[in-house]
Amino acid sequence: MSVSLAGGHDLILMFSMAGVPPKWVFAKLSVIQSIVQVDLVWLAVYAVVFSVVGAFYYLRVIKVMYFDNQENT
Repeated sequence: MSVSLAGGHDLILMFSMAGVPPKWVFAKLSVIQSIVQVDLVWLAVYAVVFSVVGAFYYLRVIKVMYFDNQENT
């Protein structure tokens, strides 16, 4: 399996958009904690749900790009 340079950049981009690098996770956590502190719990729940949906989507793209079998046609 050979991965091109563009494929490596795609991998980094998808991981960062999913919030995998630690700084991004802490930034999201800080924002959600701030939202809860001003008693907007519904907005915090909304943010968490869509963060999970986004992470699922981006990590699924990585799975398809690197781990699923591709037929050579």
